[in-house]
Amino acid sequence: MEAAQWTKTINCKVCGSENLDQIIDMPGLPLTGIFSKQPILNSKEHKFDQSFLLCKQCSHGQLGHILSPALIYNDTYTHRSGASPISLKGNDSFYSYIKKKIGDKKYKSILEIGCNDLYLLKKLSRHADETLGIDPIWKDKDHNLTEHVRVQGKFIHELKRSQDFTQPPDLVYSSHTFEHIDEIFNSLKQLFEITADECEFFIEVPSLDTLIKTYRFDQIFHQHINYFSEKSILTMVQQLGGTYVDHGYNYNYWGGTLYFMFKKTKQKVSALNAEKFQSSTSEKVLNHFEFFKNHMQQIPQAIKDLNEVAYGFGGAQMLPTLAYYMKSDLGFLKYILDDNPDRSDCYLPEIKPVIKPAQFVFDLNEATVLITALDSARPITKRLLEIQPRRIINPSLIT
Repeated sequence: MEAAQWTKTINCKVCGSENLDQIIDMPGLPLTGIFSKQPILNSKEHKFDQSFLLCKQCSHGQLGHILSPALIYNDTYTHRSGASPISLKGNDSFYSYIKKKIGDKKYKSILEIGCNDLYLLKKLSRHADETLGIDPIWKDKDHNLTEHVRVQGKFIHELKRSQDFTQPPDLVYSSHTFEHIDEIFNSLKQLFEITADECEFFIEVPSLDTLIKTYRFDQIFHQHINYFSEKSILTMVQQLGGTYVDHGYNYNYWGGTLYFMFKKTKQKVSALNAEKFQSSTSEKVLNHFEFFKNHMQQIPQAIKDLNEVAYGFGGAQMLPTLAYYMKSDLGFLKYILDDNPDRSDCYLPEIKPVIKPAQFVFDLNEATVLITALDSARPITKRLLEIQPRRIINPSLIT
């Protein structure tokens, strides 16, 4: 891997500590979020060395190598929340959490970080006199949805209080964006400077604590730089000078995504007891990882030993990382089945079988089906129980 394509992590992205423990090495970890009409096997352009680090100071997890955005967010990276039923339900849950906290309160100015396809922006814009959504995917596509709702293709550090707002934001929210931001603390510090004195923040991120407890190390991948624990996000809020208000979980999304609410305040707040917030030791992470890795490596042989036709169900963007830990290109599967027509006849990096529509096959009742979209394991299981394949295999230890 050429040095120009990546930078090495030296400090914790949250607390700045150099006391980082390198727990997991992932040589040749494939890229995710790519659907190709041609097979992508043994491609050096789609595999990069990676590692996972844990901060001993604040229990923040992060990648050891930060890949260039040009590599991981190119034209083939297809994730848009509106295209995913799981993402839509996740956004609805996050909106419900915010709505429960703010009630019918009206804000002067709302800012969404990572507005994506504007699904949440349209919901929350009714709560403000003016609303701005920013996301790099809108670069060179700036436009006004209405007189009071605007969209700009910007990063956090490009925002200017005097240029972008008639009034400083007094509500900021973000769903599944902070995990992608490299210098997250510095970005939030800049954000604090342009927001109103009593600004309220609502953040949703994948939970490191959940990832560890449910043995979902396939959720560590190149696009997610940060892996927030309860303790690390509390540490970040305190170092910013903010006030922790509340946190909660959506257990139906990524096994349990983490909601956090905090406020910007000029009042001096006494330090909270961080010990009551979840954190994990390096030993615990390593023990859970070894168990996960050994379990995954047994699955291909177990399916081969059945000596039956086998299919995968779920052409998930994250499937390359799951297959990586199985040490397999999943060539023992005849096809990967998926209900999304846009994925039909597509290939994922380092996955040998092509994706086909579920209705393409007629022998599922005589076949073994491996669930290959772990974040959709519950709805897929429900669907498969209706189809009645001979066997159903769910690689996830906890669903």
